[in-house]
Amino acid sequence: MDLGSILIRLCLVDRDDVAKALERQAEETPKRPIGKMLVEAGKLESDQLLAALALQVRLKSKSRKESMEATSQLLERARSELMARMKRANSK
Repeated sequence: MDLGSILIRLCLVDRDDVAKALERQAEETPKRPIGKMLVEAGKLESDQLLAALALQVRLKSKSRKESMEATSQLLERARSELMARMKRANSK
């Protein structure tokens, strides 16, 4: 699963944010990673990006069958963990 899709499914950014970043990326040489672009644009925090990248690696390391079965569970767990972190950070 690509990073943009993961970020959208985790409700960290919306489709429009990803689409705009991809448009900008297509115009660049060399191309910057989309995650870095979203952080620089203030659409995403660096710890959120790292969590999404870690999830992406976990999803890629699973077999296809396991990945298909586990993707929704992993995404929901990661989204819950990120929301909890954000609440703790905002309450400080």
